[in-house]
Amino acid sequence: MDARAGGCVVRVPITRPVIDEREHAAVGEVLASGHLVQGPQVARFEQLVAAVVGARHAVAVSNCTAALRVTLRCLGIGTGSRVAVTPYSWVATANVIELCGATPVFVDVDPHTFNMDADLLSSVLSGGERVDAVMPVHTFGNPAGIDRIVELASSHGVPVVEDAACALGARWHGRPAGSFGIASCFSFHPRKIVTTGEGGMIVTDRDDLAESARVHRNHGQQAVDGVVEFVEAGDNLRLTDLQGALGVVQMSRLDELVAGRAAWAARYDERITELGFQPQQRAEGAAVQSYVCLTPPGTTAAAVIQGLREHEVEATIGTNAIPFTKHHRERYGLTDAELPRTAMLRDRAVTLPLFPTMTVAEHDHVVDSLARTVAGVSSERRGE
Repeated sequence: MDARAGGCVVRVPITRPVIDEREHAAVGEVLASGHLVQGPQVARFEQLVAAVVGARHAVAVSNCTAALRVTLRCLGIGTGSRVAVTPYSWVATANVIELCGATPVFVDVDPHTFNMDADLLSSVLSGGERVDAVMPVHTFGNPAGIDRIVELASSHGVPVVEDAACALGARWHGRPAGSFGIASCFSFHPRKIVTTGEGGMIVTDRDDLAESARVHRNHGQQAVDGVVEFVEAGDNLRLTDLQGALGVVQMSRLDELVAGRAAWAARYDERITELGFQPQQRAEGAAVQSYVCLTPPGTTAAAVIQGLREHEVEATIGTNAIPFTKHHRERYGLTDAELPRTAMLRDRAVTLPLFPTMTVAEHDHVVDSLARTVAGVSSERRGE
């Protein structure tokens, strides 16, 4: 069925959340209960996520941006701190560092996996300037190389917070994404594998970090000698039980959601390479939250996105080249020459439609539209 996005007819959207009568029924039960804010459904959702990651604690909050910010705060990241972070991610990854009063130290990416380059991180950690935390991203659900990043950081006594926003259900060498660092953070935005509309989760084995996060998300409330007190200037970052109910149902189908995305991603891999596109180099256990590829050399992402739009296919850039966005460009003044791989991804990375309920006809239409777009761009370059 056609839809409209940005005033354009869309035959194949970038995503389509998997929601059916089970989610409707679960939300209806919460509405009937009258317990709408952070109740038993949120608690159950936390248990399910913790179990998937293999961690002692999971703390639900209002979104992943809040999860990252609270985690950094609980680790003592603040004014004067420096956090090594990927420059290629949704802008919130760097924003939360600044919101803590700290400074992001951008470490360029591997041009194939799109993840933080461990060799470049090693140089930063050995470079003489203090680094207080490392925050790598499992880019588009790809945990490739996370073990080496954690090993390097640990050798310098620096904690790692995994930005696992896109990676619920992913594995690296058989181990769940989100289980490598001192803590990890997940997102449940509608484009993520599991969605609660909005929502985030902090996952950790550390009792003190989990307790601090629970206190902070709920106005600073904590039981002291059997009496609930306000022990700090906390925030209101609670998840609703409506969202918790959605999450519980979504978690029951996590395996099928991951498998469905992986199957369509594999089909893209087979078909777009012959058109000159280069798929992201993903770990065997990646959870493909978004399907992102590089355009053929000499062809820009902007041209491909525009061409697909003309064929009623919704596409977008891979994600943000954060240092080249207006705020960060004006604040830090980093150039393409300083982050050449991120600059390349900015110019050539394209996100194609991907969701478990895609049809063969939709998938074929995307690939056929890519072929026509590339052919048209090539003709324009030749002046035909």
